[in-house]
Amino acid sequence: ERDSGGAGDPLLPLAAPGVASLKRALLQLHERYLEDTLDQPQGREGSTACVAAIDAGARRVHVANVGDSRCVLCAADGSVRALSVDHKPDRPDELARINALGGEVRQRRRGVPRVYWREQYGRAGGLAMSRAIGDTFYLQLVPSVPEVLAAPLLPGDALVLGTDGLWD
Repeated sequence: ERDSGGAGDPLLPLAAPGVASLKRALLQLHERYLEDTLDQPQGREGSTACVAAIDAGARRVHVANVGDSRCVLCAADGSVRALSVDHKPDRPDELARINALGGEVRQRRRGVPRVYWREQYGRAGGLAMSRAIGDTFYLQLVPSVPEVLAAPLLPGDALVLGTDGLWD
């Protein structure tokens, strides 16, 4: 879990009950997906998710993400900032975790960094994110655990949630 988005970013502590609910919901989505596809051949399907819950009374938003779906705050003052951090394989903390679990991150010519099982490089397509929902082939290397953070939300602010297709 993250409690700040970087230097000077006014993200709030993750103590609100909504944070646990968002995390639990995404983990349950992953488990339900695995249950529903148990009788199907192991594949490389999966998805990403980004969800936001607004606490109007506290004037804050809680954001949970898995993979490379993203939430961006468009503030009433015209500023824009990310409220989630993509789970890319070359992100230093994600790279260290993947390597420690027996995986590796490689970038093919003109491609994006991808997660591979060490013994599978070149025989499997790799995965371009370091966390996902429902991916069974890379399940141990690419968990479904979301990162959750909170930020102030003021009148006139807007949120944009989208997949990597929107942002990349």
